[in-house]
Amino acid sequence: MLEIVESEVQANPNCACEIVKTAITASDADVALVTAIVEAAITAAPDCMRIASQCAIATMPESVASVQALLAKLDPNSGNEELYSSKGAKSAKNTKNTKVVVVVDPVPNPLDRFYFPPIYPLPVSKVNPGCC
Repeated sequence: MLEIVESEVQANPNCACEIVKTAITASDADVALVTAIVEAAITAAPDCMRIASQCAIATMPESVASVQALLAKLDPNSGNEELYSSKGAKSAKNTKNTKVVVVVDPVPNPLDRFYFPPIYPLPVSKVNPGCC
């Protein structure tokens, strides 16, 4: 099964999701086999790593922990540490020479059609026919 998945994904990397889904459902895979199928797909087409893992998790949600562990093993530096780590923050020593830039929103142009809300026609009231 794993050789078939690997050869098919290698031949058709754009169909990696469908191949992984079909392999999981056709083999009534358990969590270990799902992980092996995802690993075979990733080995065949490394560019399809995320889509193959997402499709495997969508097909068998119980395998989420093992598939995520596989992704962490194969691509340990996938996250952007500077956004979430204190290592990327500037220290107090570097703040002396920094400049503060204030961005001011421009005054809206009153002739701009998006400045005013749209004006809808008022509803026309019906005249009472019994009058005059």
